[in-house]
Amino acid sequence: MNTRVQIKELALTVGRGLKDYIAIHNKIQQKSATRISSLMYSIGLGTPMAKLLAEAESLVPIWDGIAEKVEAFKATAYDSLPPDQRSYFDILIRYVASVGRTVDALVSRQRLLNEKSKGGANNALV
Repeated sequence: MNTRVQIKELALTVGRGLKDYIAIHNKIQQKSATRISSLMYSIGLGTPMAKLLAEAESLVPIWDGIAEKVEAFKATAYDSLPPDQRSYFDILIRYVASVGRTVDALVSRQRLLNEKSKGGANNALV
């Protein structure tokens, strides 16, 4: 398989990962971002923060896997790429890293919100 096809496959993998991120991010926003959702949760009808945290955490292995694939390709083929492919691949690498940091931020936020939802006298977030 030539490098152009391999880079295309990597880009398609990144696109699928991005769709997963968007779906989970939108679900979290829908389930936790409004006063109505907070009220629903307080009366036992809402989505627990622990479940939303688990949804966010499910993105970590997806993006770790994508980053590993990109790094593996870089280690084996980067030096032989023509300039146009190298330029595109450099952008793809930065994009994967950026979305990976975004996933980490989403997980961190959901961990904080999950802790806040537990309440309690010793909870600094309440």
